[in-house]
Amino acid sequence: MISIHTYGLANYLLKNQVPMKEMAPNKYKSKEMVYYFEVTPQVKELMKKYSQRK
Repeated sequence: MISIHTYGLANYLLKNQVPMKEMAPNKYKSKEMVYYFEVTPQVKELMKKYSQRK
C-alpha cells in the first residue's frame, strides 16, 4: 500500500478510477489527511504522469 499526502495527487488518482483503500488523519499535522492506495502498475504510471505534468 502507498500513502499519499497531497490532495491533488489523491484526487488525480480517484479521477482515473483508482480505488482508495483508506483515508486517515495525519499523525503529525492535524489539519491534513493521508490517502492510502494499493500499489499497482496503473498507480505507478499515473503517479509518473502526474509528476511530469505542468
